[in-house]
Amino acid sequence: MSEDISSKGINKKLIGLFVSFACVSIVVYIIAGYNYFMSPETRLVVKIVVPATLFFLTLILYLKSDLIYAKIIFCFSIVSLGFLMAWFLGGWYNWIPGLISESVQGWAVSKIAEVLPIVLTVIISTFIIKDDFEELYFKGGSFWKSIKLGLYATPLAIIQFIVMGGLAVNIDAGTILAWIPWLLLFAFSNSIMEELIFRGLFFKKYYKIFSKRTSLILISIGFAIMHTSLLPFLGILETIMFVSFLFFLGMSWGYIIQKSQNIWGAVLAHAIADILFVIAAFGIA
Repeated sequence: MSEDISSKGINKKLIGLFVSFACVSIVVYIIAGYNYFMSPETRLVVKIVVPATLFFLTLILYLKSDLIYAKIIFCFSIVSLGFLMAWFLGGWYNWIPGLISESVQGWAVSKIAEVLPIVLTVIISTFIIKDDFEELYFKGGSFWKSIKLGLYATPLAIIQFIVMGGLAVNIDAGTILAWIPWLLLFAFSNSIMEELIFRGLFFKKYYKIFSKRTSLILISIGFAIMHTSLLPFLGILETIMFVSFLFFLGMSWGYIIQKSQNIWGAVLAHAIADILFVIAAFGIA
């Protein structure tokens, strides 16, 4: 049975594991993932070194029969490998004639180009360790309960939209209607990827070490921290506000999965938040 750091007193081993996995999250999702603050050459080196190091650590843990730790580190390694594959294979959209990268259409196409290598890498790799779609919450549980909970979480996305200045959006309905296919493409591809590489991959593995509550907090911290990569684009204050709110959004989406044992309500709620984010990003003059 898993133990909870907060309810079982100060357990140094659990605290150490919590901090260690949080640090690995930073390395994988920022250092080897969205490392915009590095030069292109350094980014490539890091994207190669991190998965190689994590695969080696996985092998060591496996040989020592620390199987649950080996499985967790393996999951981190395949996420970082996915980022590497996206680096090599995700740039094809640059060859599309007339595509403007800083447009709703450009964001959508570049997002699907990024998502496909990451998601395919993760799904193929999970079968290597004999996980299946139920292990990742893509099937099983209660689909309709998940969707219902996802809709209940929508007001949080609306709050985020308002905080981002969404009430100042000054585009007409016709423009938004023209954006709809691209908004849906961006939002659902991004939400499927992020729900997979955070909550889908790690919840059941963390449960073997931590309680559900501690697992939820740990994953939500990693999810929020990943978005500090937006600092060069948003500025310090905006990034702090955005990341802080994302922690609570991540908690709500994780709660949906925990209660329904199904990922699709979290994907829906996440996609709605992403749609509103893009509308705010392009609709405020």
